[in-house]
Amino acid sequence: MRMTRNRFLLLLILILIAAASVMAMGLVEAQNILNWLRGTDLTIHWTAESDEEIAGFHLYRADSPSSEFVRVNNSLITATSARAGTSEYRFVDKNVIRGRTYYYKLAIVYNSGQEIRKGPYAVTAD
Repeated sequence: MRMTRNRFLLLLILILIAAASVMAMGLVEAQNILNWLRGTDLTIHWTAESDEEIAGFHLYRADSPSSEFVRVNNSLITATSARAGTSEYRFVDKNVIRGRTYYYKLAIVYNSGQEIRKGPYAVTAD
């Protein structure tokens, strides 16, 4: 079953909301998530409430929900900008194949080094 762009956006919103639900402080809700596919690069951009306890995010990907999840970011995904209590994040997942379904886990990384993962979430690049 193919995932439409709107379903993909909703899925990413749910990822961030689910991650926020396990924290005493921090990401209360995702305020805005956008994504686009250009060639083989899938760009994901989201805006969330700022939290001084969060160092950033890691994103893990697998070809199936039962496969090993491998981190796709080389370094911590940190805010690209912050203003008025919100932080913006962006990640470009390289070399995805259009029409293929990938499974992601989003990990919130705290300043203490603690990492909380959520997912897996199925996303079809289209």
